[in-house]
Amino acid sequence: MSNTSKAAICVFANGNSVPVFERCFNSILKHTPPDQFELRLAFSQADKSLCLAVGALSPNGVWLQCDRLPDGFERVRWTARQGFPVRAWHTERHTSRENLARLMFHDLPLESEYAICLDQSAAVEAGWWEALAPLLERKVDYIGHLKWRDYLPGEKEQIERHSWYLGVPQARRDGRPGVSYLGGEFMAVRAERLRQVNFPCSPGFAPGCDVLLGAIAHQMRWTQATHDDHVLLVE
Repeated sequence: MSNTSKAAICVFANGNSVPVFERCFNSILKHTPPDQFELRLAFSQADKSLCLAVGALSPNGVWLQCDRLPDGFERVRWTARQGFPVRAWHTERHTSRENLARLMFHDLPLESEYAICLDQSAAVEAGWWEALAPLLERKVDYIGHLKWRDYLPGEKEQIERHSWYLGVPQARRDGRPGVSYLGGEFMAVRAERLRQVNFPCSPGFAPGCDVLLGAIAHQMRWTQATHDDHVLLVE
């Protein structure tokens, strides 16, 4: 994969669970070629984890560009000493994953072909990038750990009111409507698709943005691949 088509690796950190974040963070640095990605980090009440990332990635005397954003967010930009761009968003208050995702995906437009999303509870092992690369080269739209969610009363109707709803019949399991989706602990989505539907576009949707993205993928008939090689979910 060329530098112009590298991925944005996006990590969500909630709360000051520093050992959990550090395990995820260090695994990415150790097992990912530094010329293949940019790093996007989002911190909700996780200032200690932010300090760890800045300390690990910033050489002495590095210039950090800091910007104040609405709703109590701060955006920080710099280039890691390893050579890749780093973008970080931080708030001292608790906020939803949807709000963090919107910042990482849209506050600074994604220039890479893919957004690869990892929760801080995930860690990657040696070979993860090499295992994932063929799916990225094939330009599969939606990649990750497969899950299923039955819709609760009213959720199917919420889906059908969205502008991207195309009338594709809702999936069913054991006679109940629902959706196959990729768990937010690890997934990769083509950035073009995220822009296409302005995702996440409905923070009020009860099951959360991961389930909503699965519904979008179903309606838009995105190409999909289940993938969990060398990606661990840890307690």
